[in-house]
Amino acid sequence: MVFKQSIFLILFLSICAVCQAQFNVKAGYSFAYTGAPANNAIISDFNTQNAFRLDREMKDVHLVSGIEIGLNYKFENLGIEFNFENLSTDKDALGEDSVTGDLFRQKLYWGLSGYSLGIENIWGKFGYGIALGRRKHKVQENIATTNEKRSIMQKSINSTKIYAIFNLGGTKSLSFQVRPFVNIPWQSTDLSLVRDSLELAPSNDSLEKFVTYGISFAFYNGPQS
Repeated sequence: MVFKQSIFLILFLSICAVCQAQFNVKAGYSFAYTGAPANNAIISDFNTQNAFRLDREMKDVHLVSGIEIGLNYKFENLGIEFNFENLSTDKDALGEDSVTGDLFRQKLYWGLSGYSLGIENIWGKFGYGIALGRRKHKVQENIATTNEKRSIMQKSINSTKIYAIFNLGGTKSLSFQVRPFVNIPWQSTDLSLVRDSLELAPSNDSLEKFVTYGISFAFYNGPQS
């Protein structure tokens, strides 16, 4: 997987070298929504199975957020951008073991992170872009005794990101953009290992795509319009 991610980086840097361009650095933050029906069905099954000892049920996964960084080169109306994003969220359930009286806690972490290479078409303060990338879906759980994270499953898949661009101005040394987007994975992720980790019965409906709809807020070290 590291090899495939490196291809995106090498390709982007090669384009920049050919153009002999000075690219801009992007730093920002993204918020996104995912329906995640199969994933949330697992959470529902967990809550039902442990209802007798839960004081607080685990909530569904919908909102994820995280950093976004990148390198951007623009010539006339066209732009090329190499991008990395790391979206995540965590949910937990609390209760008390009815037999031992011990505290019961189950905490899970979801991560949607990846690299992409995109091409953009920009007119003044508005534009749009499309990017092809490699995204990693992972689920981890908290180890109560050490408070560390243990990986339950992870899978890397190709994805397509479509986005709009709104340049909101700035200075000669700093500019600000807002980018609504949708990120569509090409394949589903099998969450059977998550069901196993939560000691749930097997299910034929454990495939999740994690399609995300969101918005990014980003600063660039230079004018973008």
